[in-house]
Amino acid sequence: MNSSIHRHSHIRRVARLVAVATTLAVGSAALPALGQSAGALNAAAVEEILNTSLAQKKGMSIYMGGQTINCVFVKRIDGNTIEVRNQQFGRVVLRIDRIDAIALS
Repeated sequence: MNSSIHRHSHIRRVARLVAVATTLAVGSAALPALGQSAGALNAAAVEEILNTSLAQKKGMSIYMGGQTINCVFVKRIDGNTIEVRNQQFGRVVLRIDRIDAIALS
């Protein structure tokens, strides 16, 4: 009787390990595709919106991490950082690589 119980627990343990290994294999295979599909925004399109906001003083909405920042573009600080302002804050510094979406008003 003990050997039967031991055999069943061993089979369950092996089945769990196979399930975990399969999940990890499928997940790691999907990661490169996810990284490619969730790539950065089109740099030219972002630049066009930023330049239009600056030149025409038009408002824009920046979507980052589930938050919306309504603002006007002020200047580019470096290749990956911009400064914007809105009614609540005179100066907001944002990393471009963290922007999920951007819309011109």
